[in-house]
Amino acid sequence: MMDIRKTALLLGALAVFATSGCSSVAQAESDISVTEQEAVQDKSAQIRESASAGSLEEFSGKYQVQDAEGVYYYFDEDGTCYYVQSGTYEFEEDGTNVDGETADLLLMTLDTMETASQYTITTQDDETILTTTQTGAESETQMNLSCIEGTDGLAKLTPFEGIYMAYGEEAYRYEFHQDGSCYLIMEQSYEVEDDQITLEALGVSYTYDYETSDDTIVLSSEDATVAILVPTE
Repeated sequence: MMDIRKTALLLGALAVFATSGCSSVAQAESDISVTEQEAVQDKSAQIRESASAGSLEEFSGKYQVQDAEGVYYYFDEDGTCYYVQSGTYEFEEDGTNVDGETADLLLMTLDTMETASQYTITTQDDETILTTTQTGAESETQMNLSCIEGTDGLAKLTPFEGIYMAYGEEAYRYEFHQDGSCYLIMEQSYEVEDDQITLEALGVSYTYDYETSDDTIVLSSEDATVAILVPTE
């Protein structure tokens, strides 16, 4: 399994797990969900709902990662930022997984993906376990989720309002809404010094050079562009 810590901090990350040949689902139209019923909210909700377009003079507000649909960065003034990927999800009861076995499935499609990631849903103690395979049992990967707010609804196979932490890390969350939208949220701290920004999450930190160019902020490492942040409403 790829290193989820590096995945989150490299800004261009697409997904923790990826499989091919799964059914596509509809794309989410915004980066935060609005449903008829009261939606669950985590600590990032306020800035995600109210952030103004990102500043070019300092790291503040909302930015979209260029060429990465549905991927945003929100920078707060207190040294906290949120990496957010939007997507959609659906369930398939007694479906067929990639190994041809019958199982209850979660199909999750982040907006950066052309096809859904397919997960077999099981439970153990107070955790929901999502398991996927890429090329057979030898490539099986597993993600352990614990509900921290709202309904623990993944195993019930119907859309719901709930937030889970992954791998026992509250900074690494999945948010599910009744309208079929979902979000991967990585809470990070950041520090700016001179022309560099350091991002830290889950005990791992990366330092990038940055500069403004064509109304964007360009992050680079060893003269190679890592990501381009575009101020957006």
